[in-house]
Amino acid sequence: MVSRSLRGRMILSLFLVLPVACSDEAADTPAPFAAMVITDTHVLNKTGMDAERIRTLVSQLNGGKHPTVKLLLVSGDVVDTLWDKYDASDPKKGDFRLAHFADALSGLRPEAAKAYPVPGNHDYKYDDTRRAEKESEVLELEKVWKQTTGHAAFYSVLHEGFLFVALNNFRGRMMGNGDYFDAEQITWFEKQLARGLPTVVYFHYPIKTDNDRFWTLDKSNIVPRSQALFYNAASKYKDQIKAIFVGHGHVWIRDTLFSTIPVYETGSFGKTFPAVDKYHLATCDPATGKVTVTKGSSASYFD
Repeated sequence: MVSRSLRGRMILSLFLVLPVACSDEAADTPAPFAAMVITDTHVLNKTGMDAERIRTLVSQLNGGKHPTVKLLLVSGDVVDTLWDKYDASDPKKGDFRLAHFADALSGLRPEAAKAYPVPGNHDYKYDDTRRAEKESEVLELEKVWKQTTGHAAFYSVLHEGFLFVALNNFRGRMMGNGDYFDAEQITWFEKQLARGLPTVVYFHYPIKTDNDRFWTLDKSNIVPRSQALFYNAASKYKDQIKAIFVGHGHVWIRDTLFSTIPVYETGSFGKTFPAVDKYHLATCDPATGKVTVTKGSSASYFD
């Protein structure tokens, strides 16, 4: 017969060698990661400061300066115009600026981060004298965009349980309904939100938020009366939209929408200072579904 003390030692030994389930579950939870948000790169040529600034950022990401960054979101106006001078009979005659933007990003190693740009209003300009004015031209330039950048005019990306939705608020104005977002896109947007995931949304034009904010000099804000479908969708899913990022105004602004969704405008990456510290950093925690946003490399947000 096994003595009581020996039985106790045997039971204790079993506890010491058996795996603990809760520690396995903790190990399965992905670590927090970050999405870097830049906007308004306004690339003009292959070797100019605008393209070189992107290459510098790519080099930093590849070199591990921002180790938590897994996604690089670019919220529009990646070029000043698609060509410097557009010749419809032979587009190759002009300097194709969108190719310079894509080339500047091409060195980004997938294991460091992946880039996800979305078009802005400047990305629908053939050159300084002409922009897309009708549906056929919008579709033509979106085909050029996809062939060059590898991305659609609007799309979503899933990473570690977070959904990143790239919307396009220019195409709707030229697709027959006069709204910033076309109805097809908003229907798709609602389907994305219906997936029930914590979501980060980004696009180019600023939106009317809860308080008066000086988002842009030309006052081209998206407002509820002209874009009810977008606001209705955002209101319905406000608890799962963790942040909205916009550009266009070239200024640093933040506010809220429906007293719930943080909205951020990022300063221009290409039009102002030569530094590359011109980004928002959205740190996403898969364990909690929360997103924390900071400005540049600062540990806290600006006042």
